[in-house]
Order: sequence, then structure tokens, then C-alpha cells
Amino acid sequence: MNKTQKAPLLSIILPTLNEEQAIEKVLTEINQIHLPSKEILIVDGCSTDNTINIAKKFDIKVIIEPKRGYGNAILEGMKLAKGKIIVIMDSDYTYPAHYIPNLINPIIENKADLVLGNRLKNIKLESMNFLHLFGNKFLTLTFNILYSSKIQDTQTGFRAFKKIIFKKLNIK
Repeated sequence: MNKTQKAPLLSIILPTLNEEQAIEKVLTEINQIHLPSKEILIVDGCSTDNTINIAKKFDIKVIIEPKRGYGNAILEGMKLAKGKIIVIMDSDYTYPAHYIPNLINPIIENKADLVLGNRLKNIKLESMNFLHLFGNKFLTLTFNILYSSKIQDTQTGFRAFKKIIFKKLNIK
């Protein structure tokens, strides 16, 4: 980026690993919604399917992360993200991209530094097995008790936050 280019307001980080069934739908939907200036970063954990080839059809940055794992993909995406607001979302279409404006608006309006999606509000019973659902609800309840908060889904794969918050955490 040269000095005359303005950094994008929004960086959307999509960790992927063998997401060929959903990635085109996710990227198409992101491109169909009206968003402020944005960049999209696919951080792929060495997919063995067609995920990368599908992603390269779009005007986005595709990064291959040799260290597997969701956390490694997010950290690599954060290093490369240029936006002031970061959106991280799963690439399997668990969360429709048309909800991104709802996620970022409280941040743009300076009403929040972090906004979490909630897949549990309208979850279908076949979407998550009982053990995962129980574990999620248990972790969320525990978090809310410990921190006197009202979060509804602490394990969400759909979140937005100010990048400056991440920089202050100094996560390695």
C-alpha cells in the first residue's frame, strides 16, 4: 500500500481448511452486501480440496498458513490485516455474511469495541451435537458468572473488534 492509499476500514479474515463446499457462497455474499472499504483475507491451513482455487477467483488475498489450526490462521490474518475493524468469521457458512453490517455497526458508532455473533439464538438441533451444545452453554454460563457479563455465545466463530484492541493484547 503506498502513502496515498487509505487503509481499509474493514478487514475480513476467513480461516479455511477444506471449505470448498461453502467458500464460494461466503465470498459471493460478502461481495453482495454494502460494506465500507474492505479487504478480504483467506488464511488457509493447507487445504487438500479445491478451497484455494475457488478463493482465487475472487479479488482477495489468499495466504497459505503452513501451521495448521484455527488460532494460527487468525494470528496470521491479524498480522496482515490493514483494517481498523477486524471481522473474523468461519468459512463454512455457519454465519451468513449479510449479518456483517449488524456486527460492525456498534463499533463504527463507537458503542462497542467488540461484538460477538450468536449462533445459539436460532440453532437447529441437527446443527450441533448435544455435547458441543452443552459444552458451549456451560462455558458461556461460567464466563458470564466469572465476569458478570451477558454474553450469549462465547465460542462463536463470528466476531468483530477494533484492531487496536488486539494490538494492546500483544498476543504472540
